[in-house]
Amino acid sequence: MTIWEKLAKEWRIQIPKFNKDKLEEDIGGNLNIVKKTIEKSKTVPSAMDEIFADDDNDDDW
Repeated sequence: MTIWEKLAKEWRIQIPKFNKDKLEEDIGGNLNIVKKTIEKSKTVPSAMDEIFADDDNDDDW
C-alpha cells in the first residue's frame, strides 16, 4: 500500500457523517423562511402596468 492509498483510507475514515435529520430540519426551516418572506413581500410594479394605466382610449401598441 502506497502512502497515497494510506492517506486516502485515513481521509475516508475522518470524513464526518452527515446527520440526515438535522440537515432536513435545516433545509425545511430555511424554506419556511423563504416562503414567509415571499408571502410578506409586495409586488414590484411592472412597466407594462404604467403603459396600460393611461385612459386615452388609444391602442397602446
